[in-house]
Amino acid sequence: MSRDKDTETLIDKLADDAKHSGATLRPMSPAPGAVVWTALAACYTWLTALVIGPAREGVLEQLMVPDLFAAEVLLGVTSVLAMASYALLSSVPGRASTTLLGVAVMALFAWIALLASGLWSPYVEPSMLGKREHCFWESYLYSVPAWLGLTLMLRRRYMLSPRVTLSAAAVAAGLVPAVTMQLVCMHDPLHGLLFHVSPALPLVVLALGAGWRLQRGHRSLGHSV
Repeated sequence: MSRDKDTETLIDKLADDAKHSGATLRPMSPAPGAVVWTALAACYTWLTALVIGPAREGVLEQLMVPDLFAAEVLLGVTSVLAMASYALLSSVPGRASTTLLGVAVMALFAWIALLASGLWSPYVEPSMLGKREHCFWESYLYSVPAWLGLTLMLRRRYMLSPRVTLSAAAVAAGLVPAVTMQLVCMHDPLHGLLFHVSPALPLVVLALGAGWRLQRGHRSLGHSV
């Protein structure tokens, strides 16, 4: 019997059980899980960052001004929520949303483009103020636990495309410290791209490898049935 046939049989059985029990089936929303995970990841990152060193002087005053710096932070947070939501939604068969993925990708590229625009027209005066000596490696101290936590949430579900799902989770996890570092470390466009954003890339490669192994395991299991 093929894996697809097994999946259909399982779904039919669950639907039949729900029908006889009088339960009402509703589409699952990823929003609560994404918000909870983002809040926990942000709290862990922010508190740990403050233990290691103080936030950049004047950053709260900068956030209160509705300018491009505030837009940068808003775009970053939107990217995190959208990527985490897509990862959670895509871990449920039949619920992956290309629209949500498109929003997440557009928000991500808009955020990176805004950061890169500072190379030619800085919207925050480049400064060494708040520079952290090991901000690149610090990012992994925050992103790896966040990714593992989100991955554990995803493993409790049924990922049909582990590479895509885990990669989206890795991007979300990598963005949390990237946005945070833009607040606590020095704000310089080149420094931000090289030392705050780029640490997410190896995490995505790791997620692709983990997803490939998981997907290969699924195929082996399907062939053995």
